[in-house]
Amino acid sequence: MVVKDVKMVIYDCDGVIFESKKANLEYYNYILKKFNIPPVSESNPEHMKVLHTYSNDEVFKYFIQNKALQQKIIKYSKTVDYSKFYNYMEIEKNFFKCCNVLKENKIKIAVATNRSISFAGILKFFGLSKVIDDYVTTLDVKHPKPHPDMLNLLVERNNLKPFHTIFIGDSMVDFQASKSAKIKFIGYKISIENCTRIDDHIQLLEILNIKL
Repeated sequence: MVVKDVKMVIYDCDGVIFESKKANLEYYNYILKKFNIPPVSESNPEHMKVLHTYSNDEVFKYFIQNKALQQKIIKYSKTVDYSKFYNYMEIEKNFFKCCNVLKENKIKIAVATNRSISFAGILKFFGLSKVIDDYVTTLDVKHPKPHPDMLNLLVERNNLKPFHTIFIGDSMVDFQASKSAKIKFIGYKISIENCTRIDDHIQLLEILNIKL
């Protein structure tokens, strides 16, 4: 399959640019421990999916039923330096290689992530600012993914139409946001009906009919 006339590729962050399940697990358990709350188990796939795809505030609302405690923990979480957990993050194979080729072909690169304050530090520490032209976090919109707000904002801010963009994600949350924004979705290491799947970033170039 070949997709034509793409002017911007939008990436999800966790699970697409980074393998970061361990980092997110350590981060949330670090905070839960401060409030003497049992840790999230890595062996629970549903809980790991929540940590991996929900926004920061929604994660704590999912695990903590007491609303007063929710707000106390959410407030504390804003003070935690996420750089403590960088060593648990690993950039996915060929991400930078693919991005460099995209930029050579005048295709913009953006990120739509349910992260909030942590993404700015990640952007700088891992050198993502060298290839990323624009990004949107939960700080920039009213509703996080699966709502389409992030994708709509990126399209509008870059003076494009939805059909000029593609979104690469690794979850149903990403797919639902993409569908609502009327943007073509590509699954990264995930199979979703009627959607193209890639397992290596370099495969995107073939879809865009770009040669190395």
